[in-house]
Amino acid sequence: MSGRFNENTRVQVPAAIHLCRLGYTYLDRIDAAEYEPSTNILVGVFREAMSRLNPEMSDAEISLQLSSLVQAAKNDDLGREFYRKTTSVSGVRFIDFDNPNNNLWHCTTEFTCENPDTHDSFRPDITCFVNGLPLAFIEVKKPNNHEGMLAERERLNTRFRNKAFRPFLNITQLMIFSNNQEYDSENVVPVQGAFYATTGTNVSVLFFDNSRKADKVVLIDASKLGEEYKDGNNQRKRLRDFEIQKIVDTFLDQKAEDGFSVVVSHDEIKAKGYTLSAGQYFDVKIEYVPITADEFAEKIAGFKSRLAELNAKGAELDRTIATTLDSLKLNEHIAGDKESEG
Repeated sequence: MSGRFNENTRVQVPAAIHLCRLGYTYLDRIDAAEYEPSTNILVGVFREAMSRLNPEMSDAEISLQLSSLVQAAKNDDLGREFYRKTTSVSGVRFIDFDNPNNNLWHCTTEFTCENPDTHDSFRPDITCFVNGLPLAFIEVKKPNNHEGMLAERERLNTRFRNKAFRPFLNITQLMIFSNNQEYDSENVVPVQGAFYATTGTNVSVLFFDNSRKADKVVLIDASKLGEEYKDGNNQRKRLRDFEIQKIVDTFLDQKAEDGFSVVVSHDEIKAKGYTLSAGQYFDVKIEYVPITADEFAEKIAGFKSRLAELNAKGAELDRTIATTLDSLKLNEHIAGDKESEG
């Protein structure tokens, strides 16, 4: 009987089924020819999505974009360049953020991430793809296995210090740990339910209450918190204990604080196009500095004087360039050699 109730049947399979209900297509098998080995990008899916989102783009241009993403994934920048490319709202579109249904959503289980050069490898329980890009993975553990959840987190922390896994880390935008239990909202370090980790790019962490009792949503912008520290040659940032506690207290107490958190209704979120970025809901405050009429006139006079000075310098530069051009002459010896060669 115990063989029927294991990590696979209790958590992995239900999670995969839930993803399919959300609109993901499950890939039972991914052949070697279907993905780029150093990043696990699904090449065929990526090409199909790029053609859909950028109909004017040729196959050759799509190949160049794929190469640029692969190269960006190998940078030693915690995925910043990859994130910048894929989230850009101008130029080439890799993901349609306005119309989610215009993207291609896939998931698979036990898809190995292997460095082609060193052959170091690891295998997430579930990998989620958006337009062929492996942007998230889920690690699952049996229910009531608190030590297993924490051990998995420590394994990931150790694993991603290995430079061989850098491309996979740089692409990953969300790491999810779940044991299919109720969310743990009491502890700063959760050991049941689902909790999340991310790479060094700007990200959001979402906590969902499936009881649907709350009529308000708490949005927190913690980007200004944390202390910087050196990790080898890299500059990093980490939250201190009191900052983590502030985030937890704000979330549990549903407190609004200027520039840090807001408490909004579902209708307000709908009006904002369902964005969950706290900064989108902060009041814009313009600080006015008292100034007298004389002080204002003095500032305007200073601006005019500086503008006249810059215009004079620009005119002098124009005259210098014109004089230099007039003084240029053709080297007759070189010209004669060119004519004789002809």
